[in-house]
Amino acid sequence: SRSRPRARLMSAGHGRGAPNHWVFRQLMRARSAIGLFLAGLAAASLPLSGCAQKSPADLSVSNAKIYAPLPGRDVALGVFTISNSGGTSDTLVKASSPNSALIEIHTHIKEGKIMKMCRVDGVEIKPGASVEFKSGSYHLMMFVAKIADDTAQVPVTLSFKTSPDLKILADITAR
Repeated sequence: SRSRPRARLMSAGHGRGAPNHWVFRQLMRARSAIGLFLAGLAAASLPLSGCAQKSPADLSVSNAKIYAPLPGRDVALGVFTISNSGGTSDTLVKASSPNSALIEIHTHIKEGKIMKMCRVDGVEIKPGASVEFKSGSYHLMMFVAKIADDTAQVPVTLSFKTSPDLKILADITAR
């Protein structure tokens, strides 16, 4: 019967041996807190290490051509291929050129038996993929295009959702 009251006294911090018990409890609390902190730190670093494995989009443009406006017209057509050798996708959202008042990204859609051209807000370029801009598919429409007959190349700036702008020179091709 004596052991019971003594146990209660020790757990209450009174009596012989109580300071050692108190120190033990404090060490256990500190150990638990350190363990929780380290576990939280490890868990927090997991998403960061997952992000570090994906490289950003690495975009390049090839075969860039501008089909000059037909005589008496001022609308030109831009075609090229965008390739993404990076680890994340990106989206072409805008194009501009000092040789055009306005450039829109267009595509063709089929409604019944009729093909219609329409403006799009952006074109996604997935990792490891290429998107070909060509007549009858995605392409650039250059409105109020000012391209002299002797012009060999036109500068075009392609703007993306996350990647830096790409400045390219597109060869001029007669229609």
